[in-house]
Amino acid sequence: AVTNYPITGIGINKFRAADFRDAGYAVPSYPERNPPHAHNELLHVTLDMGLPGLLAYVSLHVALAWCLWQVWRGGDARLRGVAVAVAGGLLAHAIFGLADAVTLADRWIWAFWWLVGLGAAVYVQHKQTVPRDQHLT
Repeated sequence: AVTNYPITGIGINKFRAADFRDAGYAVPSYPERNPPHAHNELLHVTLDMGLPGLLAYVSLHVALAWCLWQVWRGGDARLRGVAVAVAGGLLAHAIFGLADAVTLADRWIWAFWWLVGLGAAVYVQHKQTVPRDQHLT
């Protein structure tokens, strides 16, 4: 399916749609012929939003990792603790995503976005507490 829709993807939450299933992408050994998701988060993001969506999703992770690294390198103990906790949560989510997926349209995706928001907030807090001439860039 990725090769057929590399730019646009099939659309968010269309993996189980009848038109996608009937187009020949069904899994014959699965009881309903179509599993609920791709069972790999990166593959599912690519199916939903195409290669540009995958690039945006991976870029979000890279940018957030850089922000958390900056907090780790120069933040106080409280901010460093939050940064480690957020990084651990995101790492757990990424490892889980290798064999299963919480899709972008799933009701539990709020946990991922909560971690993204908390990571961004700790970075902003760090930037506001560090004197301007000591910023690590």
